[in-house]
Amino acid sequence: MDQRTRDIHQQFVGLMPRLRRFAAGLCNNSHDADDLLQSTYARALTRLQQWQDGTHLDRWLFRIMHTVHINSRQTSHYRQQCVADSEVDMQQGGDTRQEVETWISLQQTRRMIAGLPEEQKTVLLLVSVEGMSYKEAADVLELPIGTITSRLARARISLAKAMTPASTKAQRNRPLLRKVANGR
Repeated sequence: MDQRTRDIHQQFVGLMPRLRRFAAGLCNNSHDADDLLQSTYARALTRLQQWQDGTHLDRWLFRIMHTVHINSRQTSHYRQQCVADSEVDMQQGGDTRQEVETWISLQQTRRMIAGLPEEQKTVLLLVSVEGMSYKEAADVLELPIGTITSRLARARISLAKAMTPASTKAQRNRPLLRKVANGR
């Protein structure tokens, strides 16, 4: 193995946590995320000659992962919206109220993100979770920046609506003026 290949393999290892997080967001469960991560690396390794020195390896790998994910959805015809499995590590003896509430909030947020349309979820994960700029996300997904902006805005609006408590929604739906009997 030449030095270039060794360097790329080291970069692969360094990018693994980010790619795994993205895969978990796309797949909504750890088993499918692991399979997606493995398929991504397998495809990248067999096509390593296609990556050009001087370009962003992370963007290339995210693009491969997105493509592999879309292809696997199309070929297997799975459309399940399963909730992320309860994989959050609760510390031994960590049953305090705050930890439990945080864990529940995280699970609710994961469910809300899983319920987003695929296009919105992918953009939200790349920009808000992975910290990519709009341009970087546009490059990864091979879309115009305007499309990225639009999908991200719709995803954020959907999440904000889903996170609004029912009591606040009910108050918003109440009329501002009410009819008073007998002039009172």
